Order: sequence, then C-alpha cells, then structure tokens
Amino acid sequence: MRIIKDEFTDRSDLSRQRKYQLRRLRDGKCIQCGAPQVVSKHCLKCAIKRREIQRELKGSKRRNCNSLTYQLEIK
Repeated sequence: MRIIKDEFTDRSDLSRQRKYQLRRLRDGKCIQCGAPQVVSKHCLKCAIKRREIQRELKGSKRRNCNSLTYQLEIK
C-alpha cells in the first residue's frame, strides 16, 4: 500500500473521503468522477446531474436557460 505524502496527510480533522476530494480539486479534476473540471468543482456531466437534483429538491418548474451548465450543454 502506497502512502500519499502531501499537504492533506497530517490533517486529522478531515475524513479520508474529503482528503480525496481536496486532492482531486487541487489537481483540477471533478471531485466526483475524476474527469477534467468544467464548472467550479465538477465536470459537465456531474454539474448537469447536480443541477437537476437541486431543481427536483427545490421543486422548481422553471429553468434558468442562461446558466453556465445549459450554455455548455448546448455547445
């Protein structure tokens, strides 16, 4: 087993999953699937999935077609 030595190794206040997410974020990858980032912390696929989950949770019927994920999805 290889031990990773970086700035997150000695942080005992963070869970191993959060350390994994922060390493991906530092490397410019999506924190969920590891694909290259497009929007803040996510790739386009994960950002769209997250957008739709949030719309469902909030009960939103209208769509903000000017949002970044819609614009990138069309291209």
